[in-house]
Amino acid sequence: MALNWINLLLTKEEIMMKKTIEMQTPLQVETIPVIYVLSRRGDGTNDNPVRHVHQYWSEEGNLLAEKDEIERFKLNTNVK
Repeated sequence: MALNWINLLLTKEEIMMKKTIEMQTPLQVETIPVIYVLSRRGDGTNDNPVRHVHQYWSEEGNLLAEKDEIERFKLNTNVK
């Protein structure tokens, strides 16, 4: 029986829905002090809308993580 390769191809959305996180027991858990910063970014144009940016910094001044909400605006560009 021949395989139908077209049925094996997945859309990007189907691949994202099928992704799962395999949970394992953590090796270490601890609470550490961080500095949380909420700021604005963007100039108000369609290519660079004004949005919130969430940042987490170490006490030594190193950027640990950043969440830029630009993706939310890109997903809603067709919404009127």
